[in-house]
Order: sequence, then C-alpha cells, then structure tokens
Amino acid sequence: YFRDSMLLLPNSLSKLCKSLNVKNFKSIFPHSFVNAENLNYKGPIPSYEYFKNYKISENEYLEYKNNFNDGWSLRDEAIKYCELDCKSLAEVIDNFGNQIYENYKVSIDKSPTLPSLAFRIFRTCFIPKDMKIPILSDQIYQRISQSYYGGHCDLYIPTNEANEKVYLYDVNSLFPFQMASKLMPFNIIGYFKGNILNMDEYVNLFKQNTGFIKAKIYAPIGIKHPIIPFKFNGRSVYGDGTFTGWYFVDELRNAEKFGYTYDILEGYIFNSADIFSNYVNEIYKMKESSSKDSANYLIAKLLLNSLYGRFGLNPDTPEHMFVSEDKFEAMCEKIGDHNILHNTIVKLDNCVLFGFLPKFRRHANINVSIASAI
Repeated sequence: YFRDSMLLLPNSLSKLCKSLNVKNFKSIFPHSFVNAENLNYKGPIPSYEYFKNYKISENEYLEYKNNFNDGWSLRDEAIKYCELDCKSLAEVIDNFGNQIYENYKVSIDKSPTLPSLAFRIFRTCFIPKDMKIPILSDQIYQRISQSYYGGHCDLYIPTNEANEKVYLYDVNSLFPFQMASKLMPFNIIGYFKGNILNMDEYVNLFKQNTGFIKAKIYAPIGIKHPIIPFKFNGRSVYGDGTFTGWYFVDELRNAEKFGYTYDILEGYIFNSADIFSNYVNEIYKMKESSSKDSANYLIAKLLLNSLYGRFGLNPDTPEHMFVSEDKFEAMCEKIGDHNILHNTIVKLDNCVLFGFLPKFRRHANINVSIASAI
C-alpha cells in the first residue's frame, strides 16, 4: 500500500516532531545554498541566511554550527538530513497511531486520510446509540450536493486613524460549534415539486422542519455583504440580482432578514437530530485541557475540523492499479475503456499505473446533507 502521510497529518514535520515528542527530531538544512555547481562542497557551514526558510533564531543556527569541528560536507549532510527525515516521520506516525489507539481504541492502519480517521472514531466511540444515519446516493446526492458551497471567506483591508487602538478577535472552532449546537438534517420526510408554500396540506410540515430546496433567488440590488452564493463558471460567487440553485433551507430563512426573497421550485423536507454534540464536546474538552505543544492538543484540533467533510465525500472516487505493461490492454477491456481515466496513465519501467472508475460502485457511507448544512 502507498500512503501519503500528509493526508493523515497535514502539518509540517518539525511541528509534528514537537507535538508527538519524537527522539529522532527533524534537523535543518540550507536548501537555498544548493546548486548544480557545488554538490561536492566541503568547507565552512553556509551562513545563517541560507537557513532562514526554517525561521530559526541565530542562536539555533549557532547551536547547529557547533556540531561541526572538522568542516561541513554538503553531500554527507544532505544524506543525513534525508535519512533523519524518514526516521522522524516514521516515529511521528508510530507515536500518533499509539496515541489514537490509547484514546479511542482505533487503528490508523485502516484510515488513509484524516477525515476517514475522524469518521471511524466518530462511529466507534461517539455516534448516539441506535442512531442510523441514512446514506444519500444517486439522484438525491446529485441534487443536494449542489447546495454544498463550502465556507464563505471575505477579505477586508482595515484602515484606522494614526495612534488609534485596533482590536483583533480570533473566533475559534466555528465549524465544530455549528456541529455541537445545531440539529442536523436527518431522515428525508418527502420530496416535493413546485412551491410548497402554496400547498396548504404541506406548508406547515415544511415550516416546522428543515430541508434542501431548489429556488430562484432575488438578492437585494447593491447589498454590501451578500450571503447567498451561486455557481459561475465553476466558482462560488456572492453577488446581487437573480440566480437559481440548490440551498439549505435554514440558510435562506436567515437570508430573509437581509432582504432576500425566493421562489421555491422543488425540494426535500428533512427532520432533524442531534448527531455531533457528544463528539465535539468531548474532543473540545480534551483540546482545552491540553497544552498547545502536546499530542492531545494536536489530535483534538485535527479531529474537530476533519469530520464533517467526510459526510460530503464524492461517491464517484476513482481507484488506482499497478499492472505489468503486457497485461494493461486486457485489463482495460475488462474494466471498460470508458471507465479508464486516460489522463492518469503513467508508465514505470515495465509496469503501468492508472486510475479508473469501478464498474460496480458500492454506496459509500456519506450524507451530503449533513456536510452542506454545517
């Protein structure tokens, strides 16, 4: 198996070494000093400016320099540096895996990514008893996934008068807060076509529950801070005027306070449930009680921000395979040439690495309505 450690531990190796208390600590190396002409350089240690990409202090540089009494060899130190990186990463993964198992009795071997690990921990330790979260697939997934726009980030350039005091507020754990404090869409009550607000027998059902609707949106012209997005050339855009899309009902109900109106075209009504409060509250408690340079603080921070996205996983995820070159053509016929992702084909000696969409897809454990709502 080939695993990308960055998908499980998305942080710099030096920070991971500190948090996970490794013995083989990552070293430093003057990357910007290296060029094609000096690969066999031997002599004094390169000056401090070549180490600045590590953001180390001059004292740390001098401490590194004091380790060399007999000169410095670029080739020797490059090899040592790479070997130590491998040892450091191996120890990081080992310590991380042991800590996860100690906390949650879950093995990281079965989770190639951080979201999949968070999902496994949630299902093993925190999912409410007897709760069966529905799997959304096929047409329902295709429709509701259109409401999954992602976070809304705005850039502001603040200005202030000379000598005026400016306050900076850092609001932490926004996504986990929503997960812990809000009810999530759960079971589908029903699908409707047309404007349900004009259907007397169903309008109260709609108003008393949540859901996802396709709607024609009328955003106030000239609104300073638009809050409802739409897709334009594949990008999420926040603007004014009229546009159509799929949206989480609670988001549109909130937008009414700011002058938005909309015509409902179709949609799904969901009931709601508390799914994540136990998971978030327990892990956030661990984060609060741990020092910032500890393994538990790192684990808590990673797990808090990684779970919700797993529910929005794309079910059409390709698989990859190595085959010998002489068997590649036969394998393409077996899988179906239309399922082969031809832009992924890479020849490696007498083998071929390629991606493909499996003929028979099993339904992944996903519920995009939860990810979109959060």
